Amino acid sequence: VAVSGYSVAGLQQALHAGRVQGWGMQRGGSLTVGAHRVHIGDAAPAAAADPPDPAPLWLEPGHFSRGGFAQHQVDAMDRLEVAAGTRVHAQVQHRVPHALARLQPSGTPMAALTQTVLRPEHEREAASLTLSARESGADPGELLLGAGSQLEVDARGALELSARHRVVVDGTLRAPGGRIAVEIDNRGGQLAEQRPDHHLWLGERARLDAAGTTLTWRNAQGQLHGRVLPGGTVRLTTQTGTLVALPGAVVDVAGAPPVRLDLPAA
Repeated sequence: VAVSGYSVAGLQQALHAGRVQGWGMQRGGSLTVGAHRVHIGDAAPAAAADPPDPAPLWLEPGHFSRGGFAQHQVDAMDRLEVAAGTRVHAQVQHRVPHALARLQPSGTPMAALTQTVLRPEHEREAASLTLSARESGADPGELLLGAGSQLEVDARGALELSARHRVVVDGTLRAPGGRIAVEIDNRGGQLAEQRPDHHLWLGERARLDAAGTTLTWRNAQGQLHGRVLPGGTVRLTTQTGTLVALPGAVVDVAGAPPVRLDLPAA
């Protein structure tokens, strides 16, 4: 599903009401949303001081855990901001048939045949979340992750952030055993031109966490089983600018901590 627009009132209403959906029983759908400006946060952004300035598309944190989508892409032409203190955990819900679904007549709506479930993490599909502010040909292109904010996906998921002009990370990006990529690229199809005003900035509260983890569950006998995941990858790329990391910024790709599991009998 791909939806975008310069006027965002109708789009925002449809997204908040959950009318945009991509349900699957085994795998979630993909959703691409685009607007001139995008604001991700618990509260609506303040009204623009300049009336002709287009209002940003406001996405609530819960947007990234409903509708059955596994792949989320949010594109801004000018500016994409994750408000300070905002916590987003992208998770994939699925629909599973009711016990008596096969007895229902043909033509019964899918919603009446199934129920929405959030499977345990070791069973469910990991989400991917891509945020960008890099519309080709646009001079702006800022992506800001506010102080104390957090973007998280399940184990083995992916987080990708990119902008043409500036990326500022002063919060947490977390993808246990997964992939994190942050990029500045203003090439626009031409040879890279180094620009001192283009930068990828990791603030003192920045934490890029792709450390390994263990997914555990108990079987019918109560034994603890699990899957140990190694540390993932973190890629920081500045095609046309500089990388700045302040003291206190952390990049973590450590292995999983020790865990005791019950091994099956030989």
